[in-house]
Amino acid sequence: MYRCPHCGQPGVGFFAKLLCSPILPAVCTFCHQCSTKSGRTIWAQVCIAIAFLATVPNLASSETTYTLGTVTAVIIIGVGLTGPLRKQ
Repeated sequence: MYRCPHCGQPGVGFFAKLLCSPILPAVCTFCHQCSTKSGRTIWAQVCIAIAFLATVPNLASSETTYTLGTVTAVIIIGVGLTGPLRKQ
């Protein structure tokens, strides 16, 4: 669970924070307020996801490409979870 920027309680879940955006905000289970990530964090996730999708056709071709695709997926998740939540 991640801290809510409104109440400071650990009320935002893993997937809520990973997938939150201005269209689909993360909702705190304690105060029921909506939060989202900054635009820069969302754009970073989108750009990395596009790079990941570019490697998908080549994932089966070699072990190196498979490793790079896996590392890229981990980076997408890392950027999504380390980006700070802000009040909406």
